[in-house]
Amino acid sequence: MKRISRFIVAGMLSVVVLAGSTVAFAASYKYTVTLKPTNIKNSQGTPITVGSGTATITLYPARRQVCYSITVHSVKLPATGAYIKSQKKGSVSSTVVTLGAPGSSGTSSGCTRKGLSRSTINTIHTNYSQYYVVVTTTNYPVGALRGNL
Repeated sequence: MKRISRFIVAGMLSVVVLAGSTVAFAASYKYTVTLKPTNIKNSQGTPITVGSGTATITLYPARRQVCYSITVHSVKLPATGAYIKSQKKGSVSSTVVTLGAPGSSGTSSGCTRKGLSRSTINTIHTNYSQYYVVVTTTNYPVGALRGNL
């Protein structure tokens, strides 16, 4: 019986050590973004100068996952989209991560893995100043609110 107890204790210690290493390996990177009007003109030529919001973006490279929580105010709702885009100098911005658009309450939250690799998520973290969150609306399809990571 003592021999079985030793194996059980050794097995439990192995599980604890493995669980501890998994937690240490699962790093995350959190960004809180202030969303402001983009000053982009709508189809009538009027720039947006009102609206505000916040976005919390959490990157999980090991899970190949991005989680988000977005709240917007004083823009036409529901929004039509929300994205993390790249803004490398000398190039057109491109969508890197598609997020859930804020609904009629002005909020959205969730997690996405669609098309994401560890490399992409690590690149966002390493070069965060080259990425921004943008929220689009029907009257500002290019972007009503925007904020840099």
